[in-house]
Amino acid sequence: MGIGPAGLSLPAAAFIPEFLRQAYASGLFHGVQQTHLTPLDDLKNWMRSDPWRAGELFGQVGEVLLGEERKAQKKAEKAGLAFDLTAFEIMQMEGDETYETFTPEWTAEIFKLALDEGDALLEWSLRELKCPFALAASFSLPDPKRHPRFKAAELSGTIAAQKAGKISGMDMQGAFQLDLCSPGVVPRFDTGQGVAFVRVELADPRAGDTSQAWLSLAYSLVNEAYFKMTFEALRQSLALKAD
Repeated sequence: MGIGPAGLSLPAAAFIPEFLRQAYASGLFHGVQQTHLTPLDDLKNWMRSDPWRAGELFGQVGEVLLGEERKAQKKAEKAGLAFDLTAFEIMQMEGDETYETFTPEWTAEIFKLALDEGDALLEWSLRELKCPFALAASFSLPDPKRHPRFKAAELSGTIAAQKAGKISGMDMQGAFQLDLCSPGVVPRFDTGQGVAFVRVELADPRAGDTSQAWLSLAYSLVNEAYFKMTFEALRQSLALKAD
């Protein structure tokens, strides 16, 4: 299934970070304090490629994403040892279950950096990765039997499917996806394995002089009714709406 309208809209790409803050604060999603960003390696590699780039937000996000890595690298250099990035990242993942998960505020700030640096980030991605830049922030729907806002009767179909084993925890997972593209370019959406996307309309999609933003919501078609209900509730709760 391809991308289609969700009824969600924002005045401009610059409102995307605030959209994320409001979405995660809406009570419609579960586990928001440990949001996963993927593919985070692309953003980190861009930051590594230009470590002296100016900007307060660049510095703040760099400390969050690369701070421990930089400390470990300096320690290895002092000891006269080669720094093994892969081994370091494996050690971090094994030793910290919250590794590369973020609060809603940091998720919004990382998306803001991507938008603020849209031109440079897209140029790097097209050169190094041969494709536009994409970054997705995870979300998870609450257990339908204990939903904080919807009544059980409204989610009876999902609850029945869950009891019958037709819906798993994976079918409660979705993502807010940001794509940075050149003007006139439409991003490619991987709709395989029962995944669908709906677009958040941006009245002004400009991220910079040479980059435009797309914001989409990815979700599981197996649980489409529950996701669509959630997206409609989110639309109604937003304080940022296009005129």
